[in-house]
Amino acid sequence: MAPRKAAAAPKKASRAKPAAAAAGNVVAAGDSMSVALDAGFTHRVVFARNAFGNGGGPLADILREGCRENPRVLAVVDYNVARQTQGLPGGIAAAMEAAGATPAGKPVLAAGGEQAKNDGGRTAWALANTMLSAGLSRGDCVLAIGGGAVLDAACFAAAAVRGGIATVRMPTTLLAQCASGCSVSCGVDTPARKNAFSARTSAIATVCDFSFLSSLTPENFRNGIPEAVRTAALHDREFLEWIGENAGKLAVCDAAAAEETVRRSVAAGMRGLAERGAAGSFCRFGGWAADRLQETSRWRLWHGYALAMGVCIDTAYAVQKRWLPEEDGDLIGTILHKTGGLYGLERFPQLLDNAASLTEGLAEWGENLRGPLAVSYPGPLGEERVETDVDAALYAGIVKELRETSAELARRRREAAKAPAPGPAPEAAPEEPPREEPATQDAAGGEAPGAEDAGADAPEA
Repeated sequence: MAPRKAAAAPKKASRAKPAAAAAGNVVAAGDSMSVALDAGFTHRVVFARNAFGNGGGPLADILREGCRENPRVLAVVDYNVARQTQGLPGGIAAAMEAAGATPAGKPVLAAGGEQAKNDGGRTAWALANTMLSAGLSRGDCVLAIGGGAVLDAACFAAAAVRGGIATVRMPTTLLAQCASGCSVSCGVDTPARKNAFSARTSAIATVCDFSFLSSLTPENFRNGIPEAVRTAALHDREFLEWIGENAGKLAVCDAAAAEETVRRSVAAGMRGLAERGAAGSFCRFGGWAADRLQETSRWRLWHGYALAMGVCIDTAYAVQKRWLPEEDGDLIGTILHKTGGLYGLERFPQLLDNAASLTEGLAEWGENLRGPLAVSYPGPLGEERVETDVDAALYAGIVKELRETSAELARRRREAAKAPAPGPAPEAAPEEPPREEPATQDAAGGEAPGAEDAGADAPEA
């Protein structure tokens, strides 16, 4: 995906060093990984295949170890996850009982998908009010279960209440699990800006339960792969090559390949945290463009597919700046293509029509930083470098070239759809990723509950 023409060598003065972590070693113990960061904060991720298990499983252990004695716990659950996961309320209750915790009311349902965090803060503030009404103290805990947007809304609400209520995060999508190695903040959107409001999470731990991944649609599953590709390109070349070797398995949602992807993505992300610290001193590879693409799509484009487009743009930039060899840039693009990560590039080419509008995302991201605009890139592959001398004009040219690539991919997809296929006709792919919205009706025929339904039981399948 990297443009072929060369560019002038980069200015030596443009490179900035990532912020150093207060304590930089990643500690792995069994199915748990952790890294000590600034201000005494430890970021911990636990892997499981059934976090609830017999007698509460690892979730009970986390609540016992991370909360005060006999804490009250409020569960916030993604509506889609609650609907698809049999026995989830019983598992939550068993984990609380085993940990000596008391439920702070019935599980609260939140609408899934990006709408959980781009509804003008309605979901986040409804959850915050529910936490206040439940009487949660700083010694209690919020258990957030769902996709990344629901985790963001729930954890942002918890961070805003009483100076920060402890949380346990349980991501249920491949994207959110792969990102959990370096996810130490949470944010909600305005109608026009991604993560306009953000805060540091107060998470005791993040629990990656692989059993949730089996319920993902193929589009939702593949939406998570670009996050692993980005992390590997920045921190672990061997892992990136492994993704390439297993691209076929990941493209068909292979469970064992997914588990290995999550584990290695978390490990690589934690190494990045250990090297740079948790302070946001720069925009990570592909991030500024991904945010801007989602904004201009009016949130129809899912984050993972937007990130894949952003990674293609930043990869081409790094190649033209000669920080990354052309063959390594091609490797990144090839892996994204083989794993289905270029879904958005094939179906949303119009988002690249206005290069000037897209590159406004650079300035937007600069407003998030305390210092000058800085963006990280792989250079060489598997090592993160941060650059402050960002050339918006060069980016504009890259976006125009990528628009041509997008049009070609779209043309090939249309031709492939017209060609007769041997055997049964394949199921037609949707023109765009379906939004992860709750059903308009529940099983009883009534309206599906939203985040404000603080007293609603999570349905059992």
